[in-house]
Amino acid sequence: MRLLPLLLLALSLLLPAAVRADDAIVVVKRGDTLADLLSAAEIAGTDIAGVTAALAPLLSPRSLRPGQEIALRVAEVDGGTQLQGLDVEVDALTTVSAARAVDGTFVAERQVRTSLRHLVRGDGLVRSSLYEQLAEAGVPPAQIIGLIRALGQFLDLQREVHPGDRFAVMWERFRGEDGSVLVHGAALYAEFVFSGRRIEMWRHTRADGTTEWLDAAGRPLRRAFLRTPLDGARVTSGFGVRRHPILGYSQAHRGIDFAAPTGTPVYAAADGRVKSAGWHGGYGRAVDITHGGNILTRYGHMSRIANGIRPGVRVRQGQVIGHVGSTGMSTGPHLHFEIHVAGTAVNPAQRREMPAAPLAATELAAFQRSKTRLTSVFAQLAGNGEVAAAADTPRQ
Repeated sequence: MRLLPLLLLALSLLLPAAVRADDAIVVVKRGDTLADLLSAAEIAGTDIAGVTAALAPLLSPRSLRPGQEIALRVAEVDGGTQLQGLDVEVDALTTVSAARAVDGTFVAERQVRTSLRHLVRGDGLVRSSLYEQLAEAGVPPAQIIGLIRALGQFLDLQREVHPGDRFAVMWERFRGEDGSVLVHGAALYAEFVFSGRRIEMWRHTRADGTTEWLDAAGRPLRRAFLRTPLDGARVTSGFGVRRHPILGYSQAHRGIDFAAPTGTPVYAAADGRVKSAGWHGGYGRAVDITHGGNILTRYGHMSRIANGIRPGVRVRQGQVIGHVGSTGMSTGPHLHFEIHVAGTAVNPAQRREMPAAPLAATELAAFQRSKTRLTSVFAQLAGNGEVAAAADTPRQ
């Protein structure tokens, strides 16, 4: 009878002294890396190196977002904290996990939750705010922002949207097997009627992976230059001669001023390459971007310049390059925006906007086939509805 306690004692000497296993939740803050979070949780450096190497092919270091939670599985071994594994919810459908193997290394895997793709339609009338009425119709916030940004390239949303205008939007919704909503996907089609003017927008992904809005004929709605380089823009000073609010005398104002709260994102007006980014005299913190056709755009008085924006870097239209501020010779938070053609400042408000490059013939044919199928679904959903997407319904 005394052999059993002796045997258990012998086994305990051969096994790691794991006192307890536990779970811990760490929350990502701005600027955090996975290694930082594990180090703060008192995970050994060898384990940090091992698990980050295992996760590298599946989890980009840039994919961590402030507020995101990471579940750690740890155990106390020989008086220290040993990592047994972790789970990172990349999005509502995808989780990346890592677990310690018998040999002490880590094995990572990606798990995709089963989901059912639906198409949803929301209709409504504008009463006071296009954003608010789109939200009331059920359109998800991310899709609302994308739609308003797209419309803002060729419409003055402050002057051309009125009570009584109507809209209809169709977008993706992904549900779990139990019917619960997991995540919303892309908006695929939108129809607006502003003062009798009907605008149709079809989402299309080109062969190179870029996605944009097209009209019913397959022409890009995107212009070569954004109408305004920030959302919710309110013009406070136009192009031309004016009395300078600080210097006190009249001089040429070579751009347009847009009033906006400090911190409002500023977007690149078109694809291009950063010429300069930093302090620029009276412009304060400013960014200059060169574009094709000997065109340059300038963005002044910013509170800060976005990470990675430096001379020589290529930027895409709509990419955040900085944030509104009041640096340099400024009396309040606003963006000063200029367009120069061959070295001469031109009025951004009067400059004729060029359309983006049209679709190639093969892409145009694919778009027309996609449009036909989506048009049929959209008609079925008239008056706010939802339906499971057919297998041949295009996913953008």
